[in-house]
Amino acid sequence: MTDAKNDPLPDRTAAKQARRWLSGHGKSAHRSLTLTIALGTANGIGLIVQAGLLAFILHSAIIDGQPVTTLWPLVVGIAGIIMVRAGLVWAAEVTAFETAAAVKRSLRAALVRHLLSLGPGLLVRRHSGQLATAVLEQVEAVEGYFARFVPQMALCVLVPVAIASVAFWHNWVIGLLLVLTAPLIPFFMALIGMGVAQIHRRQFQALARLGGHFLDRLQGLATLKLFGAARRELKTVAAVSDTYRERTMLVLKAAFLSSAVLELIASLSIAMVAVYVGTVLLGMVSFGVPAEGMTLFVGLFLLLLAPEFYQPLRQLAAFYHDRAAAIGAAEELQKLLEERPASTGGDGPFVPREPVSVRFEGVTVVHPDADAPALDGVDLTVAPGERLVVAGSSGSGKSTLLAAVLGFVPVTAGSVRLADHDIAEARRDDVLDAVAWVGQRPVLFHGTIAENIRLGRPDADAPAVADAARLARVTDFTRDLPDGLDTVIGERGLGLSGGQAQRVAVARALLKGARLLLLDEPTAALDADNEEMILDALSGIDREVTVVMATHSEAAMAWGDRVVRLDRGRIVAPLAQSWTEAAQ
Repeated sequence: MTDAKNDPLPDRTAAKQARRWLSGHGKSAHRSLTLTIALGTANGIGLIVQAGLLAFILHSAIIDGQPVTTLWPLVVGIAGIIMVRAGLVWAAEVTAFETAAAVKRSLRAALVRHLLSLGPGLLVRRHSGQLATAVLEQVEAVEGYFARFVPQMALCVLVPVAIASVAFWHNWVIGLLLVLTAPLIPFFMALIGMGVAQIHRRQFQALARLGGHFLDRLQGLATLKLFGAARRELKTVAAVSDTYRERTMLVLKAAFLSSAVLELIASLSIAMVAVYVGTVLLGMVSFGVPAEGMTLFVGLFLLLLAPEFYQPLRQLAAFYHDRAAAIGAAEELQKLLEERPASTGGDGPFVPREPVSVRFEGVTVVHPDADAPALDGVDLTVAPGERLVVAGSSGSGKSTLLAAVLGFVPVTAGSVRLADHDIAEARRDDVLDAVAWVGQRPVLFHGTIAENIRLGRPDADAPAVADAARLARVTDFTRDLPDGLDTVIGERGLGLSGGQAQRVAVARALLKGARLLLLDEPTAALDADNEEMILDALSGIDREVTVVMATHSEAAMAWGDRVVRLDRGRIVAPLAQSWTEAAQ
């Protein structure tokens, strides 16, 4: 990982880009952000009025000797101002929360849309744990930036300017002291905060690694237990957790250090104002004071305003870690949003009403950092309604061939055409609507079996779901379940065997009614009996549907109309119907 000390310029450039990126997303909550700032400014004006009333009461009681009974209305007025200010603070907190919530909603929606556009190919480059951390934790980190830091940025200008104006009106020396010492706080805040964003960035990276590492181990828990590696992995998880703990402690150290230094500067500045007011009131200094001298009212009023002048700046310093955390998160989120989908498609319509043909014309696919192409100049035509089996050993390019049809991997050269439409020019959503896919390990979600089948066509009625379940032979096992198709299963098909889960996935694909069905090793993890059931279910598919299956199973090859073989990304020769016949 690049260290900030060794490479400061890129960090600063990235931080500027992150700030601009955050500002762009803040436009979605511009109205509530403006209201938050207005409420905070009103609170600051109320503070000035409150300080003036308090100074006037003390001056009237001590210097003018007015009885307390005549000052009660002013005391009640102060109490009223305090209540109004409390209401303003509450309203500002509510609007600040609404601002942050609106930005987070907008950002999460943009992230989810982008992840969906990238497709499964993204999981080759990024771990699912990292993506989950980005959508949850890193988006959450921008809340403090919009709820606290950005409003405070405006308030640390508006409120001090109002107080400084009042100070200059009564005594130009105190006004000058306030104006000259005020820049020290943001100067030291920026000086200390230069490395804080980098610390937060490293913290988020450590959190992403921890999330991905833990998810990996959680998914492979059964394997770890079987091989007696669970205790060893506990130590590894503990080590990764310690790394995250150390990063978090560095963040806290930076926050405490910056707060201590800025509190010291603010306290010294207030002390300078207090010393000047005290010496003037004692008659020891007359510089900057009119001939009639400084009244107790003016001295107390300005002395009460001095801490409030620096308070917005001190609060900004306290919220500076929110800015650093948001910038660190934004830099990681930007990297994710800069990921480009394999194929964005064009804007041409694609609505096939008949069995579609598939044609690969010199298709070459080269994965990033790969030594050899996954597909190398593939020329292949699949006739409408044909059942083509693509055979080959692991790593020969079978899955990449199917992914190229879906647009999940970028085609380096050549083109893929469906029904004489180049998928690079057709609307991607239209292409995906016309294609159904079943993988080796079907993904089933927590819910009923019927709900998992209905994912293929959400508007399908119960009879349509039942027909698809019957064709895929799902009803062969659901008829023995108490609730039939309404039986609830767990995540990843918990409660079903591998063959049963695969049949549910096939039923889902059949319900979609797609004109092209892609099958990626649908029987690889099944025994002979379950493989036979799946192939029987696929045999019931209407001939109006074109089917392309990637497999190395002899039984699956016998099922197809035609078999072609891939080897190192190239079609080497058509096969007869099995590896045995090909060898002969």
